Amino acid sequence: MNPPPWAHTAHTLGLVKNRQLAPGAEPEPGERISAERVISAEADLLVASTEDEGVDLVRLYGTDRDRVQVVAPGIDLATFFPMPKDEARRKIGFPDQRLLLFVGRLERLKGVETILRALALAGDRRHQDVRLLVLGEDSSNAEQSEKDRLRGIAAELGIADRVDFLGSVAHHELPYFYAAAEACLMPSYSESFGLVGLEAQACGCAVIACNVAGLASVVRDGVTGYLVDGHGPAEWADRILRLLNDPENAEQMGRRGVLLAQRFPWELAADRVWAAMEPLIAPAAQDAVHPT
Repeated sequence: MNPPPWAHTAHTLGLVKNRQLAPGAEPEPGERISAERVISAEADLLVASTEDEGVDLVRLYGTDRDRVQVVAPGIDLATFFPMPKDEARRKIGFPDQRLLLFVGRLERLKGVETILRALALAGDRRHQDVRLLVLGEDSSNAEQSEKDRLRGIAAELGIADRVDFLGSVAHHELPYFYAAAEACLMPSYSESFGLVGLEAQACGCAVIACNVAGLASVVRDGVTGYLVDGHGPAEWADRILRLLNDPENAEQMGRRGVLLAQRFPWELAADRVWAAMEPLIAPAAQDAVHPT
């Protein structure tokens, strides 16, 4: 009997992360890269989240293109949906302040330092009520605390009183944070896909994201938010101020984001994964019934 076929999808790719390392970040180890090469050579199916990730599998790992299928992840639209901003702010305990939001693991790859420096640049008398909420904990394999490093930077910049590190938040509570925010900020140096950006847009929140492949696949520049080239704090401060100074435009971006996110339901992602795997499953089932 032939061994059963198997499929693999990567959360991130080590070679891609190493190609776009954040300053001070440790490169992914050779053991990880070797394991990814073995998987890429032996898996019957590799499910990529974006076309760019599919190209990376072929160019960087030597994967056969005919074993790569692109299937965008989906989100639970029954959990992530718009709600009144005032209601959401009261729910999370910030009723009288405008909010910027970051959601994700705390590691240098995620680029949170960029938005701290941008917030310091964007500070003026019109926006003293704006707070940055940072949701997430240190990466599990971190040797040093990124949260402590970021807190130190916020203190040096004089904005510690406007930044809240809230740690991990239960998944079912995330929609309130997205709906409460003026913008969700995603300054990552690389991402395989922008799931946080999709969740935020589903809740009517504009997204400001770094213009990297995984994030550009779900954020429409000037339509549902902004894509920023690079990590210059001045460019990030400019996009933040554009939204803060024009709340009507921010609301319009949020409404367009809801429409975009509705194209990525869980059910559709599951159907597409099943369709990609079905050609592998059918012959394997036949072998099980009629072993050679």
